[in-house]
Amino acid sequence: MTKSKKSHSSAPKSNSFEKWGKFFPYIILAIYLILLFIYFGSENGLLSGKKMLYGSDWVAGGYAREKVLMDYLKDTGELRMWEPTLFGGNTALSLAPAKYYYPIRFIGALVPVHTWQVYQFIIHLLLAGIGMYLLLRELKLSKWAGFIAGIMYMFGGTLISTAYGGHLGRTISGAFLPILFFFLLRAIHRRKLLDFLLFGLIGAVAVHASHTQLMYYIDIVLGLFLLFYLVIDLVQKNIKKGLKLVLYFALSVIAIGLLSAIIMLPPIGNLGVGSRGQERGYDYATSWSMPPVETFDLFVNDFSGGLTSYWGDNYFKLHSEYMGIIPILLAILGCVLYWRKKELKFFLGMTIVMMLCAFGKYTPFYHIPFSFVPMINKFRGPQMFFFLANFSIILLAGFGFDALQNIKEKINLKKILVALGVVCAALLLMIIVLGAGKTSLIKSFNQKLQQKSQTELSTDAARQKAANFANNFPDMQKGSVRSFFIALVFSILLFLLAKGNLKPFHVVLIFLPLFLFDTWTVDRKYLKAAAPPERYFAADQIMQFFKRDNSHYRVFPLHYQNNSAFNLHGVQSLGGYGPNPLARYQEFIGAGQTVMFNPRNLLSYPHMLNLLNTKYIVGQALPDDLSGYDSNTQSQIMAFKQYFGQFQPVQRSGQLIIYSNPQMLSRAFVVPDFEVAGSPEAALERVMDPAFNPLNTVVLEEDPKIQHPAEITTPAGYAEIENYEANHFNVKVNMKMPGFLVMSENYHPDWKAYVNGQQKDILIADYALRAVYLEKGDHLVEFKYQSDYLRLGKLITIPSLVILLGVIAFLGVRNKRNRSFKMD
Repeated sequence: MTKSKKSHSSAPKSNSFEKWGKFFPYIILAIYLILLFIYFGSENGLLSGKKMLYGSDWVAGGYAREKVLMDYLKDTGELRMWEPTLFGGNTALSLAPAKYYYPIRFIGALVPVHTWQVYQFIIHLLLAGIGMYLLLRELKLSKWAGFIAGIMYMFGGTLISTAYGGHLGRTISGAFLPILFFFLLRAIHRRKLLDFLLFGLIGAVAVHASHTQLMYYIDIVLGLFLLFYLVIDLVQKNIKKGLKLVLYFALSVIAIGLLSAIIMLPPIGNLGVGSRGQERGYDYATSWSMPPVETFDLFVNDFSGGLTSYWGDNYFKLHSEYMGIIPILLAILGCVLYWRKKELKFFLGMTIVMMLCAFGKYTPFYHIPFSFVPMINKFRGPQMFFFLANFSIILLAGFGFDALQNIKEKINLKKILVALGVVCAALLLMIIVLGAGKTSLIKSFNQKLQQKSQTELSTDAARQKAANFANNFPDMQKGSVRSFFIALVFSILLFLLAKGNLKPFHVVLIFLPLFLFDTWTVDRKYLKAAAPPERYFAADQIMQFFKRDNSHYRVFPLHYQNNSAFNLHGVQSLGGYGPNPLARYQEFIGAGQTVMFNPRNLLSYPHMLNLLNTKYIVGQALPDDLSGYDSNTQSQIMAFKQYFGQFQPVQRSGQLIIYSNPQMLSRAFVVPDFEVAGSPEAALERVMDPAFNPLNTVVLEEDPKIQHPAEITTPAGYAEIENYEANHFNVKVNMKMPGFLVMSENYHPDWKAYVNGQQKDILIADYALRAVYLEKGDHLVEFKYQSDYLRLGKLITIPSLVILLGVIAFLGVRNKRNRSFKMD
């Protein structure tokens, strides 16, 4: 009876798992680091900086934004708060809010940005492993269970595959997830204010460092974790302990909010200004859901293809859910053997709920969080919930591995072998079905795509997915065979261990290399090197042409796709690549409520290019002989010929031609009169009218409370820009009569205008631009980016950090003295 009550955490002293004692944490830290350097060093040149880690978002815009930010910091000593080179100008906090004030980010100002990117992945994957180890130890599991779970979390495909998409923010979120659970669980166990404040401090660091959407999901789960323990207190009638738990947790949440104000308030102030952050309905919120069929990716490497062979319902896929078959089997083992442990039940429930959330639109379940959880309806991409499911599955695997140490005491061999037999049988059945039914499966999939091509997919997209499915079929077969044999080996090892023919340490020596071999075949696909930035982003002939023109102008990159080049080389563009362009700008160019560059208005109403200070248009060279094209393509080519005919060709590079726009308006110009539109929609409609003359009249949405001019002097005045910087610039203006200085710069409430040192209101002009009313005479107009939300955030965060660190230090010293007093 005594033996049955013995905690599973108390392993025999002779157990080889525990014999390394106090040196064990340092040993596993060294192993984690060595493995990480092996993984990232497998691509020659990554660790030395001779090559750049490839990531789709990284090369599309991430590197350029980071490089420009760090260069600006070195040159001016201040952060670049406005990015004038993308989307006609946009707030930098909207383009990349995550990590903006994350301290280790700024090491990129001291070392090459692309090299530091690699080491940030390494540092945070290391943090992920350490966090998982600490969490399992706080759950009273063995050191080796923590070590193995850390390995599985770091090198399972889910977390490390984010490198290919250039999603460092998601990696950081996943890295902080076990650390946050560890600090919260420790605080719950100890019920001391100091531990809850430490949790608050780490939580604030995570908010600064992480992917905003994923961090919000993590915060929800942490709240549910605390609620789980609160319910336990209430069931056990520990009302006092429960109230203490709620109070201390509330204080930690307040601490997180205060320390995060500097990074949270500017995006809140940007709500309604940026394209994101607005509810757009269930269809938008559930876009990029995880198709349930891709659950097979957990059991079979790249079942749904991935990268170039993806055949699933989403447009593309740049990550992997495959965490290895061994963690799945260990999770099953943990659930069977430690079912009575309350924490295991929470994480099993978390796995189920997070998977249902990840499925998004494919199940009715997502209507619940969409309708009742605040802010969920403003995000898209429910598949990101899988990061939380992956974490909880690995945690369950840690429970399973812990059971191996006392397997003779705990195991119900028949029950375990039945569970493993079901998995092996399912994998064997998959092998048989994929082998015998290949032709019928491909035919059935093609029929499904034909139906979708009539409603959801274009003909070309359906054809491509059909080809991907057929091309990926051999990989599905190989992956299922490999998973089956690994599951079979696992079952045999478990049987031998239960019979006493193997020792637990021997199982570790087999499991670890088997897991690493299994997942390495996945990980290596997502860790790719690219040429160093000076070669990868070298200015081509198009960009070299633009860099020779030092005037103030913008480029319409109609057929030029390299958005990073504009940002990196300081050429201002109407296009771009970023998560949150300004809503008015997107409506102005005709992109609607999307975040993509879709300039329909600029094609339909080319006179609108003039208002945006567009000097150059980059278009594709068009053929003269159209006889080889179908009628639809011929019509498109003729339409583009007519469009480009309005401009003057000035440079050709390969298949691209640079056109000059002779009707371009200056960046700053003076307008004598105004008209007031009844609404923003009316203002946009007026600007879209080809008869509208922006040099005579500026369209306002609010009455400026001034008189219209009795007569108009021609010209009404002159304006000249000087000292143009990202965060501020000056305009010298000579007004021949009272009127408006109109800036072909995107309106944003964070910009302030100072006329001869006195602040003046900036009016929304011509739907998306800025205007300042000026009296007759000479003026110096200073435009400065000054965010009131950012200023308030600094006033909150900086003193709060000082106070919190002081309180933590005081409580730490006091607790240490109390412990010393008790010992005496």
